[in-house]
Amino acid sequence: MEWFAAAFAPRRDHKGMSTPSYAARWWLLLCTGLSALWSWQATDGFLVMAAALTVMVATPLLTLGWYLIGLVSARIPARYILAKAERAQSWGGAKVSLMERGLTQRSKFSGLPALSLVPLPRAPPKGCWPTTAPVGLSLM
Repeated sequence: MEWFAAAFAPRRDHKGMSTPSYAARWWLLLCTGLSALWSWQATDGFLVMAAALTVMVATPLLTLGWYLIGLVSARIPARYILAKAERAQSWGGAKVSLMERGLTQRSKFSGLPALSLVPLPRAPPKGCWPTTAPVGLSLM
């Protein structure tokens, strides 16, 4: 049953954000591919109609499949996509919140910014002024 847990476990990326399980990703490819194959045959190879039919058929199938995969995945603990991503979430061997890491980074880079503000625009040369169009509307 290790393959079952590996396929249906929700995944976390290097930032700790939830991403779809492998089963949900496989379902996307399988459902879209089979829907495209069926719609290509049903439309006799008419590309535009086959693409439209693929979207129309695959959308409810994907929704239903992802809902069922979500019910199964809710009972399995989340895993990281890569072992490196799990190590990135730990700081010196201990788990540290993202807020603490952000505060550390903020204090580390608390100096002046490398770029300055944009300078104010210069005045136009003598005899020139910006053109403005009349704004008022007339109803008569």
